[in-house]
Amino acid sequence: MSEVKGQKLKKLYMLPQDIPITLTQLKELKINSSLVNKYIKSGWLERLGKSVYKFPNKNISLEGILHVLQEILKLRIHLGSRSSLSYQNINHYLKNNENLYLYGQKAPK
Repeated sequence: MSEVKGQKLKKLYMLPQDIPITLTQLKELKINSSLVNKYIKSGWLERLGKSVYKFPNKNISLEGILHVLQEILKLRIHLGSRSSLSYQNINHYLKNNENLYLYGQKAPK
């Protein structure tokens, strides 16, 4: 049984390290909620919010966040306004630590 858990943890750590991990992704790896909680207590995962996690001591990239929103959660969303300009390094008029602006359709229910 511990071999199976070890295999699950190995599969988990094969995911890209710079993107948030959704509960849906974990379930696809056959990692249930109780095992997720054990991974959090053991320090293998950190909770970012409801059903969203990350690897400890790893930074999440903007590209990783957009990937999860667009490709995994299937939201039709994109950067807009000053965020888009800043992302393209056209930010000489922008302040540091500005809000990130995302535009798109309402999330499906």
